[in-house]
Amino acid sequence: MHERMPGSLVLWYDSVIEKGHLQWQNELNESNRVFFDACDGIFTNYNWTEQNLEWMGGYSGAEGRKADVYIGVDVFARGKVVGGMFETNKALEVIRKHNFSTAIFAPGWVYEAHDDKTEFRKNQDKFWALLSDHLYVHRPASPLPFISSFCQGFGKAFYWRGQREEKRGWFNLSTQEIQPLYYHTELEGQGWLRSRGCPEDAWNGGCSLLLEGLIPATHTSPVCAKVFSLNVPLASKTLVALIYKPSAGITISLELKTTDASLCTHLNAEDVKLTSLSPALLA
Repeated sequence: MHERMPGSLVLWYDSVIEKGHLQWQNELNESNRVFFDACDGIFTNYNWTEQNLEWMGGYSGAEGRKADVYIGVDVFARGKVVGGMFETNKALEVIRKHNFSTAIFAPGWVYEAHDDKTEFRKNQDKFWALLSDHLYVHRPASPLPFISSFCQGFGKAFYWRGQREEKRGWFNLSTQEIQPLYYHTELEGQGWLRSRGCPEDAWNGGCSLLLEGLIPATHTSPVCAKVFSLNVPLASKTLVALIYKPSAGITISLELKTTDASLCTHLNAEDVKLTSLSPALLA
C-alpha cells in the first residue's frame, strides 16, 4: 500500500486475535500486538472503559506510538460504551486525557437516527461543534491562488457568481471546496457566535458561510470570527478578495494572522507568535 500510494495508512481493526479467533479486545495488548506492529495503527473496538486506556498508557507495545492507537467510538452508542450520540464528546474527553487518537465510527447517526431530515444541518453542526475542542485542525497546504466559496458538494440550488443558475437539489462531492472552521463560541454577557453552511444563498456552488450570533449591546469590542487556518506561502504583496453580504448595522473587515514559514510545522497555531495584518483596501 505504501509503495502504491505514498502517504497512505493501513490500520488494523481490533477483531481477530493472534491465534486467528474473532475476539474483540477493546484495547491494544499482546493478543493483537502482532498486527499493530505490522501496520500503521490499530482501531480498537468500541466497548472500552477508561481502565483500558489507563492500562495501555503503561503498555510497552504502545510506547512511542500512542498516536497510532485509534480508540473506537460508536456514535450510535451500541453496547456498553462511553459517550455516543450527542454525548460523543464525553468519549473524546477521556481519550484525549490519555493522549490517544480516536476513530469516530458511524457519524451518519446525525442523519439516520432522526426522523426530521430538515434538521440535518442543525444536528450536524451541533454534533461536530461538541467535538471541535478535541479534534486536531488539519491545515490545508496550498500554493496561491487559494480559493474557496465554502461549497460542500451539494445544495438546494446551484449558484454561479452570486446568481442562481438552477433551482433544484443536487449532489456532487467533486465540487466540494476547502471547508472553513465551523464552530460555536460564547461571548460575554450571554452572547454567542457561530458559523455554519447556508444553502439559501451562495457565490459559487451550493452554499455559503453564514456567521450568526447574538452580540450584547454591552459588547463594544470587535467580534472575531475564525474562517480558515491554512499553510499558504505568501508573497511580499498579496491580493485578497472577500465577497460578503452584511446585515444592517454590521461592519465587516478582514484580518490575516501570519507567521514565519520556518515555524509552520505540525504545531498548533497557538504555539507560535502570530502577526496580525489588516489588508489595505484598493480604491
